[in-house]
Amino acid sequence: MALCIVANVGVAFSTHPVMFIVCRIVLGAFGVATQACGAIIAVELVPNKFRAIAMMVFQLAFPFGVMLSSGLAYFIREWRMLQLCVVFVTVPILILFIILVPESPRWLCWKGRGQESSQILSMLARRNGKEIPDMVIKSFGNLHLKTAKGEAVPPGRYKELFTKPIIRRCVLSIAFIWSSCNFMYFAVSYNLDNMFGDMYINQIIFGVIEVFVMLTVTYAVKRVGRIRSTAVFLVIALLGGVVGIIALIIGDLDLLVTVSAMICRACGTGGNVIIYLYLLELFPTPLVNHASAVSNLSRFSVGLLSPYAAGSLTDIWSASPYVIYTAMAGISLILVLWLPETKGRNQPETVQELELLKSATDEATDELTDESKDNMIL
Repeated sequence: MALCIVANVGVAFSTHPVMFIVCRIVLGAFGVATQACGAIIAVELVPNKFRAIAMMVFQLAFPFGVMLSSGLAYFIREWRMLQLCVVFVTVPILILFIILVPESPRWLCWKGRGQESSQILSMLARRNGKEIPDMVIKSFGNLHLKTAKGEAVPPGRYKELFTKPIIRRCVLSIAFIWSSCNFMYFAVSYNLDNMFGDMYINQIIFGVIEVFVMLTVTYAVKRVGRIRSTAVFLVIALLGGVVGIIALIIGDLDLLVTVSAMICRACGTGGNVIIYLYLLELFPTPLVNHASAVSNLSRFSVGLLSPYAAGSLTDIWSASPYVIYTAMAGISLILVLWLPETKGRNQPETVQELELLKSATDEATDELTDESKDNMIL
């Protein structure tokens, strides 16, 4: 986060295009890393039943940031001054983060730093006015993750994401779904000037919609789970894409096209938030950073193409972006229904537990199907 602030200052005071590009690359790279690390800490610092709320609160900062930056840009049209305003807002946040947010006890425990983990747990208990027996805290701090054979779990490696069939399918499915949601979000965001109405006002409206979507996600993932919630957003995105295609074929329906774009972007927001939470819940601590890195690489690589989808491709056929949104949402919908549900389950500690989670989900689905068949017969 500190490097992001330095890069922002560098952008504001850049005197050469090369300096500007380098600072922007550093800002983008470390901005993504900051977001990924922050999400992992937000989920690992809270009990299972509060993971969804913690992730939603963390993600709510994004739409509020969108609204704040859009409001500032509406009144401050000089880009260097706008960049410095972003720095002035970010510095106090960094100071509060350093003072208030501790290291993840789960990560410290996995690294064999049990004493530090125990101290942080005691501090968190005091902050929340709770009393936890010393025996419980010490037992957690002395915990060493073990395999089924009682051996210490080795450090996670990238190859484990692709050598285990179940894990490989989970990683590739999540990467595609996340990339699709990210693509819809940024393809619309980078082409606001082509939409009906004022660009700055539209961006603020998008921010308000995102807040509503995230509040809806918070309720949905707790009630119906991660998989079904994602599936609903993908279905709505698919329908929004179809409406956009029809509106553009008919012609002279700019307002309806803009509404369709807003629907696709909102569904991209919902899918992004849920998949991010889901990824952090699904993979064990030794692999979660690797899985997050692979998925983030995929979604931002695809995101590089998003400005052209709603820009250059429209010169060929105006409805082409919505065809892409519809296709990606349809494929993602098929993939998401294969993934195991994590609602109400503890985060897997080992690769074996993750494989068992998928097997247990499949067995539960089979049992439910058999029971439904029996009920139909009766």
